[in-house]
Amino acid sequence: DLMFTGIYDDFISSCHYFELFNPTGVDIDLSNYTIGFDNNFVLGSTPPTSGFSGLSINLSGIVAAESTFMIRVSFGGPCNSCPTIVPDLSFENNSGINFDDRLVLFNNVTSVVKDVWQNHTTPGIGFDKGYIFKRKVTATAPTSLFNLADWDYNATEDCFGFAISSTVLPNI
Repeated sequence: DLMFTGIYDDFISSCHYFELFNPTGVDIDLSNYTIGFDNNFVLGSTPPTSGFSGLSINLSGIVAAESTFMIRVSFGGPCNSCPTIVPDLSFENNSGINFDDRLVLFNNVTSVVKDVWQNHTTPGIGFDKGYIFKRKVTATAPTSLFNLADWDYNATEDCFGFAISSTVLPNI
């Protein structure tokens, strides 16, 4: 099912790129999905399905089978941090992500949390701004429980493609 495979945070501005991946053999309609920004969440807490402490964005479009879909989100105006990345969907003046924030991919039809990504200062791996997280192909995903061991991360931002569809798929 649908999952996060890459998270990018810009160091200078509040510009973010989220990559979703559809590892299935059928297209997925994003109108059934929301990404909630759970800002300043408590480590170990259950990901919410509504009432997010940050904003939530209702998705639209189609993620083709075995393909990725790039979402660009900015806070405080337009975002052009990675001009080589052409987003499939853009949102301006939305929530940001930094320390102690979590993204929740939620299916509106089934009322189920499909996937979670988080950036927490405990146990000391959290990054304030200017970072990348890329899901490992060995990860079991999607999952409603975040596991840092499922991600490669770097405190240096870099505009790169997150696509993993041409490599070995994560365990589903």
